[in-house]
Amino acid sequence: MFKKRQKAGGWWSRRTGEQENRGENRATAEEAETDALRKTAATPKEEGPQKEEAIPEKESPRKAEAIPGEESPQRAEAGVEPEGEESVQPEAGSAGNNAWPDEPRTPLTGDDMMERARDAAGRGDYRESLSILRKVKEVRDLMYGPDGLETAIVCDEMASVYERLGDPGQAEILCKGALAVYERLLGEDHPDTAAVYNNLAGICMAQQRYEEAVDLYQKALTIYQKVFGEVDCNTAAVYNNLAGVHMEQGGYEQAERLLRKTLSLREKITGVDQMETLTIYNNLAVVCEKRGKYREAESLGRKVLQIRERALGEMHPDTADSCANLAIVCREAGKDQEAKELLLRALAVYEEIFGDEHPDTQAVREELAALEGRGRDGCYSFF
Repeated sequence: MFKKRQKAGGWWSRRTGEQENRGENRATAEEAETDALRKTAATPKEEGPQKEEAIPEKESPRKAEAIPGEESPQRAEAGVEPEGEESVQPEAGSAGNNAWPDEPRTPLTGDDMMERARDAAGRGDYRESLSILRKVKEVRDLMYGPDGLETAIVCDEMASVYERLGDPGQAEILCKGALAVYERLLGEDHPDTAAVYNNLAGICMAQQRYEEAVDLYQKALTIYQKVFGEVDCNTAAVYNNLAGVHMEQGGYEQAERLLRKTLSLREKITGVDQMETLTIYNNLAVVCEKRGKYREAESLGRKVLQIRERALGEMHPDTADSCANLAIVCREAGKDQEAKELLLRALAVYEEIFGDEHPDTQAVREELAALEGRGRDGCYSFF
């Protein structure tokens, strides 16, 4: 259950690239985009139900996850008073707290909306993330055109969400469109272009086009090594993803070597995202299981699951991934009852978030059937 692909490159890097290319026009563009988004949100539509693209449920048999980031979803809500502060009382003659006018609010910008979409994806709410991204894309299509860099950024984000929802075909269309814009405006050797190469490689992996995936990962890796050097989170992320390709092709020894190299690099980097490091431990646990190192695999699997339960909650898809990972190790160790309980937990999350026909949902069902002696022989590997 080697899962998941890491998103190399960062939005911070893309913001820098945008400022370099647009210069002082950036502030004016942001103001116009803010106004357009406000009008889009405030204007009621009376022409009937809003037409949205259907979110697919039946797609590829294998799926690579492309969630951008794995941070904890716990955030302070806007408008909540800090504990211990004295609340403001209404003046005499007022109708009470409900009569007070709403606090003035700064309109959301396109970047704010993008952050909300990423937060939703980080919580595992991919449909909400996609809904927000569609609204931003609608505005940016009008403001910057389909070939603008701002629009390409949204398309790349949407591609990652579609991929996680089990539609690599739609993800590939969006990602290739974004890549063409990045190559034209930033060049083929720009680190943000490398990030899109990395993302497109993951989409190819989801469709079992491994040679294409390796070529794209190598292109991204070359750029990151040239721009940032070897000891860098982006470089490490691509090593992790290349390990996934070897894993899918049965190259378990090479996959383990790359994952241990990735961990070694991340130990030398300050300020790394610990949840992303946890993903590498998750992947290493899977490789150890494949290589017969069951004790190490179980130890790593339990550690990853425990941390994800605490940080993300039981109904997060990453927690479900960990349940399914550990279930396979438990099955190999002859702990069938615990394996079944873990698979049922994973299945409940996948059904709730992705639906019945998603590849991850179907894979867990197959694993349950095999465990109960009703399905196919052998074991199943998730990526």
